[in-house]
Amino acid sequence: MKRLLVLAYYFPPLGMSGVQRTLKFVKYLPENGWQPVVVTPDHRGSYGHDPALLAEAAPATIVRTRSLDPLFLSPPRNDPHAVNKHRGSINLVNFFFVPDNKIGWVPFAVAAGVRAGRRQRIDAVYSTAPPYSSHLAALLVATILGKPLVTDYRDAWSQRNPLNHLPTALHQRINRALERCVSRHSRLVMAINREIADGLRAADQPPDKFVVVPHGYDPQDFAGLPRPDRGQKFTLAYSGTFMGDRNPAVLAEAVSHLKRNQPQLYADLRVVIAGSHRPQDPGIVARLGISDVFDFRSYLPHQQSLALITQADALWLVIGAREGPTVSSSKLYEYLGAGRPVIASIPAGCAAARIIAQTKAGIILDPRDAQGLAAAIAALYQRRQQGRPLFKPEAAEVSAYDRRAITQRFARLLDSITPGTASAN
Repeated sequence: MKRLLVLAYYFPPLGMSGVQRTLKFVKYLPENGWQPVVVTPDHRGSYGHDPALLAEAAPATIVRTRSLDPLFLSPPRNDPHAVNKHRGSINLVNFFFVPDNKIGWVPFAVAAGVRAGRRQRIDAVYSTAPPYSSHLAALLVATILGKPLVTDYRDAWSQRNPLNHLPTALHQRINRALERCVSRHSRLVMAINREIADGLRAADQPPDKFVVVPHGYDPQDFAGLPRPDRGQKFTLAYSGTFMGDRNPAVLAEAVSHLKRNQPQLYADLRVVIAGSHRPQDPGIVARLGISDVFDFRSYLPHQQSLALITQADALWLVIGAREGPTVSSSKLYEYLGAGRPVIASIPAGCAAARIIAQTKAGIILDPRDAQGLAAAIAALYQRRQQGRPLFKPEAAEVSAYDRRAITQRFARLLDSITPGTASAN
């Protein structure tokens, strides 16, 4: 069996969406001929812990390191508003750290990666970003070990990306130069959608180096989860983080419209918001006098989050109008796995809109269209009242995002850059 050295800053017992892609690769790579060896920091300061996820990482050898980044050095906390409370300070800190404030992990990741790589006789090096510092560490490890490098992008780096604020033109140029350097030395560059992959391509690089390996969902995660109860109120759920332009404002306006114009529906409506949100977000709802319909919850462990969305009648997705075309939101793929209709308040040209249209998973609305959102909720409610199916997705298109199949493709890509006999056991 060949061995893959995985450099991942975010990994269980840390929870939240950033760990899922790497975790599912680790879970399913062994059945495709690859043994993962994971290098990751000990997450002292993180708040979104989900220790149950460690069971899925059992196939991997895990090497935990120290770090000198602000998150590692901060005290442990369990604050559901932490991501948004510290967004401004994170952007300020990132002014002084390039490519990001996780650069303090690089020396520890390199030292541990080289030691593990030699001890385990690894065949290839893989890194996932953000944070983009992971790619710099992986580049050094792969160079020292003389092994092929695979770099993976869950979000865009130097392209327009609301989660990676580049404060000045100088920051933009430096990050773009680092991105090109990493790509030039990578044997494969993977991205979750074609928009990110196209932005990474360079004229002096072979085009087949840049491949799309999408996010997905794991059918095993949904096994045995309850489905909607027809006796419950019509439930619309949102699972994710509110930040930047992502907030409940358009949904609150839609529900307020329903309260005025369809009071019977309003009386039978329940909206559940689960995930990190700002203290002002429930205030948006309260000012419209509709707090009785909304249920705000903080971060939920992965299985609880999936149980929430599978029991809902419909799922809401929001992406801000200014977020750019590269955003597809990892939550969308779990919405697909839940098999519930998606009402998406998202820009028409973004990656998420293309996937929803391709899978026929729901309806796409302008993120500012409150009346359209109210009409979409009312239409689904009416179908439920009539006992009619709420929607009919393209099953074959949805199944293409099965994590197991995606990992199989990833393994074949790894095989293509590491021909020959597997490492000795």
